[in-house]
Amino acid sequence: KCRAPICWDQVGGRVIEGPEMIEVTNEKVTVAKEKLK
Repeated sequence: KCRAPICWDQVGGRVIEGPEMIEVTNEKVTVAKEKLK
């Protein structure tokens, strides 16, 4: 079976899917908000 990548982690080059992708996205948003302060 071949599963299409939903989101590629730019650092590790691995595929992130489902709940983990949401968690990573939330982390990136948090970091971005911190930088805007």
